[in-house]
Amino acid sequence: MGKKPYSYLSVDGSPNSLELATPLDAAKASLQFLSEKAKVMTSESTPMQIGGLHAVFLVATYTCRGSKGPFVMGSAFVLSPKRDMVYELTLYALADRYEGDRAVLDQIIKSWRYKR
Repeated sequence: MGKKPYSYLSVDGSPNSLELATPLDAAKASLQFLSEKAKVMTSESTPMQIGGLHAVFLVATYTCRGSKGPFVMGSAFVLSPKRDMVYELTLYALADRYEGDRAVLDQIIKSWRYKR
């Protein structure tokens, strides 16, 4: 999306191998992983609904050694009803591009439906 360096979208559905109990737990695990690789400056999580399921939206501002920055990661986390799957929709963008590029992530989130 946009000019170089590009923003990136990531969509993932994985088994809940960490046995996370809530979407907030998934957001905390993601933030912990990010903080092992980068310097997290700010983070905020907000409860939401996605496709009729409880979810959490995490926004973290961070810097990486040797890269332009700061960057923003915006991620939505959802657990399947049986909590056997974790779904994550994430946007990675330079901080000055995040708000503009977030519109694409918001459209994906609005269209997401859980079907089993």
